[in-house]
Amino acid sequence: MIRIFTLFFTFISIGHACWVYGQHPAPAFPGLKFIENKGQWDASVKYAADIPGGKLSLKRERLHYTFYDTRALARQHHPHTEAGDNARSSGGVGFEEIPMEQIQVEFKGANDYPGFKVKKHGGEIYNYYLTKDPDTWASGCRAYEEVIYSELYPGIDLRFYSQHDFLKYDLVLQKGADPEQIKFSYQGLEKISVRNRQLY
Repeated sequence: MIRIFTLFFTFISIGHACWVYGQHPAPAFPGLKFIENKGQWDASVKYAADIPGGKLSLKRERLHYTFYDTRALARQHHPHTEAGDNARSSGGVGFEEIPMEQIQVEFKGANDYPGFKVKKHGGEIYNYYLTKDPDTWASGCRAYEEVIYSELYPGIDLRFYSQHDFLKYDLVLQKGADPEQIKFSYQGLEKISVRNRQLY
């Protein structure tokens, strides 16, 4: 018998926090795409996905969120809007610092080398040419709709996917698996609490 624990609340709460940080809701996104790392990012990243107001990196032993101020970023991309002009009115053309926040979720006591399974490759391919150095280029990077940490804990898988434009994850327990093994440590948050079974 397989038991599935859906901890939907955790990532929705964090996602809402990034919207507040940017002072306005980020646009909805039509499902997440988890892109494989073929050298375009740090070697610790296995897969990464763009989320509203930031990025989620899936690493072997943890999750790494990076959130940024969406208004400040918009001003950089559209410097000739009124907001962008105001940001530079103090003198000359320059670059505005973009405030960022980082949150990490560590899998405490987990398998040091969980397996990774992917599902639902829609045929999309991404190429990355981020510098002039060909050694840093990556091409043919596949995108998936679902990533599974296999045996993150004995008898327990961790499944990531999106539903109705929200990031979700399930903890899937095989028969006899002990849910008490599951321990997540949050770093980068000033405070954390559980109210009405939701994480804040």
